[in-house]
Amino acid sequence: MQRFQTYRNRWVGALWQASGIPVVPTVGWSDRTPAFFFDGLPRRSPVSVGTIGLTDAEGEDLFRLGFAAMEDALEPSLVLVYGNLDFEARVPILRIPYQHWWHDWQTRQGTTWYDRHSTGDARVKRTSSSSAVR
Repeated sequence: MQRFQTYRNRWVGALWQASGIPVVPTVGWSDRTPAFFFDGLPRRSPVSVGTIGLTDAEGEDLFRLGFAAMEDALEPSLVLVYGNLDFEARVPILRIPYQHWWHDWQTRQGTTWYDRHSTGDARVKRTSSSSAVR
């Protein structure tokens, strides 16, 4: 299934390029990154990656390993990074921060979903040190 999804991604990008639409390919990988994940992508050209959905340290570590493999395989001239994960890169990157409307609302309220549900109290507020107080 991964091979088909990779093929479909590359096919649509090629179709758009043939139609005159500029394309910056999005690179993705998993914990079982086969060699074909980088097939069909241009070397020394801009690419994009996303960090949305990385929710734990293990996922972040796998992202960093995959990113290093992508750097070695493609040697991109620029990487557009959509998301908030901070990481080191050997190539130039342009960060595009992700901020969901829900995060904006929580910030204005001074609470997060975790604060309210872990304590059972909707009145929990965050202090500057990020500890929950009443």
